[in-house]
Amino acid sequence: MIRSLSRVFKQVGKFPTYIRLLLLRCPFDAALTTANACFLQHSFEAISQGCEVELRYGCMYFAIASLLLFLYNGSIWCLYARFVTNFTGKLRKMVFFSIVHMPFKKFDEKTSGEWMTRLNSDAQMTINLLNAPFNIPHAVVSVVNISVSSLLLLRIKSTLMVVTLLFVIPHVVVNRKLVYTKVTTLMEQSQEYTERNLTCFSTLITCADIVSLYDAEDFVMKAYEQSSLEMVRANMRIHRRKAINSLVIPLFGMSGYIVILLLGLIMIRRSLLTFGTLTAALQYRGAILMGTMLFINSMTEIRMNAVGLRRMEETYGGREGN
Repeated sequence: MIRSLSRVFKQVGKFPTYIRLLLLRCPFDAALTTANACFLQHSFEAISQGCEVELRYGCMYFAIASLLLFLYNGSIWCLYARFVTNFTGKLRKMVFFSIVHMPFKKFDEKTSGEWMTRLNSDAQMTINLLNAPFNIPHAVVSVVNISVSSLLLLRIKSTLMVVTLLFVIPHVVVNRKLVYTKVTTLMEQSQEYTERNLTCFSTLITCADIVSLYDAEDFVMKAYEQSSLEMVRANMRIHRRKAINSLVIPLFGMSGYIVILLLGLIMIRRSLLTFGTLTAALQYRGAILMGTMLFINSMTEIRMNAVGLRRMEETYGGREGN
């Protein structure tokens, strides 16, 4: 997938700009998590000590930090949206002219529905890799957030970090075995069924006179119905795989919180931890879990959209078609 994407950037350009925008976007989630954790820690410690001045200063600093962070994030996404808009125009133009100037022999090898799918659906899937939710930007951001939050949680208490890993690692393994490895094959099947469906629909519209002349309405309608059912079944199998992920999240997420709260209660009673520090640890633990879920969902979507990227490469000549 990385090689295919690099070939697309080689055709369209602007790869250094994309890397700079990714690097600028990376720190936001980690910085926001740190700001939330520090605010809660100092606020609860100020409350426990009855220090009203410290609480006011903590609230003021948190408000200023949040405002600056969201202004920064909004500015980066404005630049990112401008970049993706330009990239989309160049990519669609490149694919369109590749189809228009393609030798007739190669063009005639595929149906009109398949070419329409490659021009629209596959090109959109390639664009989704760059800017859609749960794709490359969010995968990179999640890795940075997980790394920073893990280091900060380890600094607070290594025991809490170990407990967090005991619940996060099974979550990753289950998703990889039951969701991540299956979704690419299902997505390829879905695209093939979509092509058949679009071809049948195009035949019904553009060749209506010929179909009527040969009394083939029932045959064409049956083919259209069958392709529609196959397309729906393939998409339903994809949704069922995603539903497994939604089932695993509360199973490992909430049970992990219960264990950490019980451990935190024991540590507070033994004066090994303060309540403010425990709230900060919960923030970092939540960031690790959310970052892990974001990374898993992003990798699933990336694999799905990579199917369109590989198919689109065959259209503009990035690699040889099958």
